[in-house]
Amino acid sequence: MMLRVQELCRKLQPILGKKIDALWRVYLAQSDAEGKADIEQTLELLAAKHLGTGFQPDRSPFPPPSQQFAESGDTRIGQVSYGHRELYPFLLKSGRLKEHILVAGRSGSGKTNLTFVLMQGIMARDIKVVAMDWKRGYRDLLQVRPDLRVYTIGRSVSPFRFNPLIPPKGCEPGTWMKLTIEVIASAYLGGEGVISLLMSGLHHLYSKFGVFDGMPTQWPTMIDLLAWLRTVKLKGRAAMWQASAERILVAMTYGEFGAVVNTQDNSHVEQLLDHNVVLEMDGLSSSSDRAMFSEALTLYLYRFRLAQGPRSQLTNLIVLEEAHHVLARRATETKESVLETSIRMIRQYGLGYVFVDQSASLLSKVAFANSYATLALSQKLRADVQTMTGAMNLTEEQRDALSTLPIGAAVVRLADEHPEPFLVKIPRCPIREGSVSDDAIRRHMATYSGESTTDTAPQSQRTEVSPVPSSDKKKKPNEHQTENTHPPSPRESRTIESRATSPHKREPDPPEETMSREEIRFLADVASRPLSTTVSRYQRLHLSRRRGNAIRQSLATAGHIDSVPIATRSGQVVLNQLTDDGRSLCSSLGIDPGPRPRTSLEHAYWAVKAAEHFEREGYDVSYEYAVKGNGTIDLLAERPGERVAVEIETGKSDIRGNLTKLRGREFDQIVVIATSPTAVTACQRAMDTLQNSEAGTVKLLTWLDIS
Repeated sequence: MMLRVQELCRKLQPILGKKIDALWRVYLAQSDAEGKADIEQTLELLAAKHLGTGFQPDRSPFPPPSQQFAESGDTRIGQVSYGHRELYPFLLKSGRLKEHILVAGRSGSGKTNLTFVLMQGIMARDIKVVAMDWKRGYRDLLQVRPDLRVYTIGRSVSPFRFNPLIPPKGCEPGTWMKLTIEVIASAYLGGEGVISLLMSGLHHLYSKFGVFDGMPTQWPTMIDLLAWLRTVKLKGRAAMWQASAERILVAMTYGEFGAVVNTQDNSHVEQLLDHNVVLEMDGLSSSSDRAMFSEALTLYLYRFRLAQGPRSQLTNLIVLEEAHHVLARRATETKESVLETSIRMIRQYGLGYVFVDQSASLLSKVAFANSYATLALSQKLRADVQTMTGAMNLTEEQRDALSTLPIGAAVVRLADEHPEPFLVKIPRCPIREGSVSDDAIRRHMATYSGESTTDTAPQSQRTEVSPVPSSDKKKKPNEHQTENTHPPSPRESRTIESRATSPHKREPDPPEETMSREEIRFLADVASRPLSTTVSRYQRLHLSRRRGNAIRQSLATAGHIDSVPIATRSGQVVLNQLTDDGRSLCSSLGIDPGPRPRTSLEHAYWAVKAAEHFEREGYDVSYEYAVKGNGTIDLLAERPGERVAVEIETGKSDIRGNLTKLRGREFDQIVVIATSPTAVTACQRAMDTLQNSEAGTVKLLTWLDIS
């Protein structure tokens, strides 16, 4: 009973003050149980009246801090709220914001508005802000901050260029080389082999262009790195890494992102720290591109400031929207990313982060552990609620309230200054959403065009590189190999590089029609893997179902690919194949369309499934086995003492003729696999017309038997 009375007094004291203090003293002075019960009942009635408690769960489990503490900061966030009342202002201490802030809440909870209010307060104190915007929402702050600079990454409205291969001033090239390659590999899911290969290539380019000597003749770009990769001769495991590394570099050198990173000038990047800046990244179609740009640019700014020495005061805040893309939760045994490591040290150099995300459960623990202030808005998913409960050390009562917070209300937990979380009502930022158009951005940014413009065309595009290896690379595997099993050193590769850049060799011209980088990758994947299912293709290309369907529909509408549905035991799979127009387009893009198929896609699919079936039964399987004087059979399955001829039948060929040609051959059994109900009927009809002696060795299976 006493614990319940203490809890009620603690909750009511901020509202009723001395009255609750008096009731508590009377309760302590009471000697009989009946008197204590009366006081407890009084407190319950007061709680129901002032806190809205009763038979409903308590929605005011966040006792407020003292007014003196709440108003001790200098950056106003909102009003402390308790018992459905707004009590007094709450101000963060700007000096401690270099220890980072984390803001989490479901979509529509007021997360962006809270970030706007925070940015306004920070900018008002002459602390510069760089915001990484995944959409186009932050541009609306121009209505209240006319000095804000807005760059549209990957779009021509207000272009911005950044070459991640150029080391920031004061950073050793060797150090930067390792850091930036690790960022690239992390964003595009490259392994240790890819890192090793890209390191060798960048080391070669740094040596060639004089970067290590401190007197660069030019800066390397992603195009230069891709050209090196396509001309270097590799063997063994390094040759396998080459395909993965090439996939990454192709993604970074074509389309809108290629226009961003292939530049010779990064001087304007360092100037970002001198201004309030929004970097809109919705012009980059791939989340990998956005993640790579965000992490590489953030790392660049950190290393640039690191070279300038420690600073005691906060000078800049970097806002990371959709932070889980660059700070994803990892397994405990996984090493920290470059960005996670920088979080621990960046505050010494006057920089702080604001991590903003709608999925707290996807965020790295490093972000939570190193944040001075954690602000939780309404949460929906159980995983997100549990994550925030653990991060803010909430009670069960407070955890339950987290999912019922009204829009614009945030639970605040500070690292060490106040022991309990409390509720703050965030005011609405005085802006009209969506009122700043592209034309307004273009006119606004024209006033800064005289300052190291970011619209300079890349100067390093000396070599045209096709999106995938061109047809002159269609050689046998051993023609790509030398005696070395590791990537060559820069000295060993110079001769190869000079031959590759010779004016006598040109890559095919790009197609006239405009295609996105993702469409080109999709087309190349269809050309190289026509038997891949839709789900596997999307996973391999890191496409969401929605995005993948849009790309597939676009290519089909343009007449580049056809879809082929195939019925299976569990439903159906959809395969894609190149049309004649698609094969021509691939050739113009430098993509190898492969030989024209001799059989239908349905036939080829079931041939593979049949081979897998017989291999599971212990057979060795050969495709397109030649029968002397009678063409070929689809499959030959062999094991000691047994040879089986396998024919795949879709019901559209001369089934009886196919079986007759095998009569009297050296096969112990002939297996016919029908791929559909129609094919089953056709096969049975053909087998009925054969002589009994001929049909005796023939066995009929269906697609259901092998799938």
